[in-house]
Amino acid sequence: MKAAYRSSEDEIWAQLAKQHPKTVNVFVALSALSGREGSGACNWLLPVVGKLSHISLSDARQLLTFAETLTLSYRHMPAEQLKPHIAARPELGRKLGEFLRAEVSPGDASAFVWAGAFAAGAPKEAACYLETLLTGTPGDARLAAVLSTFLPPDNEEVQRTLASLESSLADAFVENATVLGSLAWAAMCHIADQSAKARSALSEALQAGSPEAIIAIANSLYRRDQTTVGVTGAPIEELVSILLQIGLADDRLRHRIDSAVDSLFYRPALRSVATRTVIELGAATNDVVKAFPEVFSALANHPAEFAGVLTNWLLRPDANFASLASLLSMCTCSRAPVVLDEATFAAQTPERRVKGARRLLALTHHGPTLCHFSELIAHMPMLGSERFNLSSQMLDNAFLEYPAATEEFLKNKTSTLSPSAPEAQVFQGVYANVLQWRSVLEKLPNRKELRPSDAELQVLRARKRRINREIIRVAAEQSIFASMCTNVHMAQGRKFASHTPLGAPQITQMAESSHFVELPSSEIADPMRGQIERSNLLRNAR
Repeated sequence: MKAAYRSSEDEIWAQLAKQHPKTVNVFVALSALSGREGSGACNWLLPVVGKLSHISLSDARQLLTFAETLTLSYRHMPAEQLKPHIAARPELGRKLGEFLRAEVSPGDASAFVWAGAFAAGAPKEAACYLETLLTGTPGDARLAAVLSTFLPPDNEEVQRTLASLESSLADAFVENATVLGSLAWAAMCHIADQSAKARSALSEALQAGSPEAIIAIANSLYRRDQTTVGVTGAPIEELVSILLQIGLADDRLRHRIDSAVDSLFYRPALRSVATRTVIELGAATNDVVKAFPEVFSALANHPAEFAGVLTNWLLRPDANFASLASLLSMCTCSRAPVVLDEATFAAQTPERRVKGARRLLALTHHGPTLCHFSELIAHMPMLGSERFNLSSQMLDNAFLEYPAATEEFLKNKTSTLSPSAPEAQVFQGVYANVLQWRSVLEKLPNRKELRPSDAELQVLRARKRRINREIIRVAAEQSIFASMCTNVHMAQGRKFASHTPLGAPQITQMAESSHFVELPSSEIADPMRGQIERSNLLRNAR
């Protein structure tokens, strides 16, 4: 169906192309559009340009003028339609370049569309044209920088040409860096593999803390496939580590660096590099999990790497407990797998493993997750008999804080696990203590005088409702949104309708769901005592 629809569109565009320019002049029609109309024309009218058998220099100039009306996300579309014409006639790319050079101040969109089409349609000729732009003027340096960023890195002829021009290109970009800003640094990142001067300039800018250079260097990670060196000439692991430290220190650059390092986890060759740099963040004074949410979200999608980071942080003496707590919180919220790295855990001393278990007990505020961690330790044969002792102690502590969750976990394990399994003795021993405590509690007398009557409960609920109504009323009166927003009372049912312009509304039944969280017993009985106990546990976990 989709292929037939696309075929029909192609036929319509081909028919419109045959009518150009007699019946309808596509370029005049595009020039008359702007704003939202222009964006819509990119999908329905602009593809006709790619179907034309020939376009003149004047037509191409009109296309560049049309590109100036488009937002950034649509600028690649005129370049795609201009590309086949430059591929057929490379001189059109050179002539458009001369036209832009003659302009007093050509727009950004015009330069980007020309460079994108020229570099994709005739990459060899585009690379050779860079030599024409090495005049030293800011305008030519700007066009050279834009064109450099679009040249394909895997074209051998292009790379040979860049290697022959690298010194002059780097000089032009460095001299005009103040005028060109981020564009010059982005261009230097693109030629860094061929230019020692560009690598040196990027390294100096990184050390100097230039924000524009740092953003360009961070963006270069999206295109990086080498596992050896980065665009500054430093090892890629060292470069990523420096960028992460800059991100921690400067919140203006943090999001850019976060997104760039996040991309490394989706390239198998660089995933280990990114993992090692994240492990080193464990000692940072900031909560790095909250500082770099995209990095740790990407890490959570790779269980083996996540297990390595979590286990290292649990065992390292200088780990930041705030970061570790945030990482464990991802496990409790099902945003990350509950995993541990057995080899890393076994490589440490028994004392460090005990402290790692204490950190789990103090920082995991969720009974089922804590039980799962204790089970993982029980399934580590590399620890020998020590694993049973650690797991048993963790489950005993888990029962004190989360009795319901621990009892449910042990009941399930003792009923499904084979009695001959080595771990069975741990679960059966702790479960026996649980059942013994339950029998003791069930024998306690039921003191009804301590429980309010139904009438007293009804009075208490009514009083709480009145208090809540008063709180809501005062909050609405004092809210800064009271003068800006209109109150609308909505009746919410179990179904909702979604409306689209393509058909009838779709009615969907909402699924019922409930959520139960068991709070730590120590904090329910005495919140301050519970916090003190956790603090003491962490103090002994350094």
